[in-house]
Amino acid sequence: MGISSLTEIIDIRRTIQSIITSIRLDIVDGRRDLPLSLNDRAGIGERVERVRVMLLNATRVRLLGEDDKFALVESVEDLISVLGSFDLLRERFRFRSSGPGENRGVPDDVLLRGDIEQALTLALHMVRSVNTYDAVDGADLFSSAHGNLITKTEASRRLNSIVPEDVVSPVRFDFVDRRLVVVHSPAVADQRDQSSVASARAALIEQGERVLESLRISNCDKRLFEVFEKLHEKLAHAEDVVQLGVLNISCEHMAGSFKEELPTAVESLVRAHSSSISLYVAHFPEWRTFSEKALLLDLSSDDIEDVKAAALKISDQFERNAENIDEEVPRTIRYLASLIDDPLKVTKRTGSALITSLENLLAKLFSVAAEFLGDTVKKTSEALSTWTARIVVAFVVSTALAAGAELTPVFSKFQTTAWVQKAMEVLNKVELKVE
Repeated sequence: MGISSLTEIIDIRRTIQSIITSIRLDIVDGRRDLPLSLNDRAGIGERVERVRVMLLNATRVRLLGEDDKFALVESVEDLISVLGSFDLLRERFRFRSSGPGENRGVPDDVLLRGDIEQALTLALHMVRSVNTYDAVDGADLFSSAHGNLITKTEASRRLNSIVPEDVVSPVRFDFVDRRLVVVHSPAVADQRDQSSVASARAALIEQGERVLESLRISNCDKRLFEVFEKLHEKLAHAEDVVQLGVLNISCEHMAGSFKEELPTAVESLVRAHSSSISLYVAHFPEWRTFSEKALLLDLSSDDIEDVKAAALKISDQFERNAENIDEEVPRTIRYLASLIDDPLKVTKRTGSALITSLENLLAKLFSVAAEFLGDTVKKTSEALSTWTARIVVAFVVSTALAAGAELTPVFSKFQTTAWVQKAMEVLNKVELKVE
């Protein structure tokens, strides 16, 4: 970035200072309804002041050194941690410009659409985007582990070449009105099978109703009834055929576990119903593709445990962001993880169900990040305020990085998901300039 770095540092300093000052005015000084003692408010205020002073110092030298940048990142992270300890990260605040007129594209007295966590995540990304130089001779000191930062356009180009266009999985995700949601896909059979498939589905729905009634009066374990009830609902909706197939496998295994508790007639009916659904889903190309790829996946029990743990962490993170992430997203990820009750006994298709769904999630996050960073949403961006657009970009980028960080260690082991690590490297290098 050369000589322009000084201008960028000043721009970033002003924007971040506006953020933290607004947080202090609205949350620390203004909100008396929050359960904060005087000592609590003083502690938060001290951390805000520390960041403010460090930002001022960053403009008193020609360029920002690596040590300065590292310390600034640590201070912002510390502020995030302290605010999180008081459950304040989800609080909204009113953004105030630090000067008259527009301040780095942020209109005066705009009510920030996001919350504290989003704003400070954006602040962190701004700091990390600045290349660092020796304050004496201007030599580039940026870590070779990260390499030189790249422009948003270049990052978009690289991500588009890395991220797969489509991942066949039980669950798919998309952004609707800037919220991450679960997408339900209609079950489409081969053209030649559509008539017979429709008849088979009608017969299976009727049979499924008999199964549920038999289970209900058998006084079976509640978990067995619930999983068959979910299977029946998915079949009735004629959607998400891969998810239907995976649910059916789970039903088969659970029915086997409770075999001794079921009357012989009911156990036979349940087994026959599961076998019929197995034949039904085999008519769908999507299920066949998923099954073939699942057989090629070499999973160990440790891999399954790692993926399940990562899935639960991602669900926890997503549940704390209800404004940008629909509640069905973490709930569905948790359900897929719950299908893996014993990593030693999990089948390849059940394990693949969780892995491919998480891969689909990352593919969507990274592809949308590529769109926002490139020119493909230029017209959309122009219709938004610069600040709102920047918050959306920050949310997508930070969510992709957070989810990717959880999954990269295990995903890097498999050829089909190795792209995630490459995408992470690109996104970590992107230069999010304040314009």
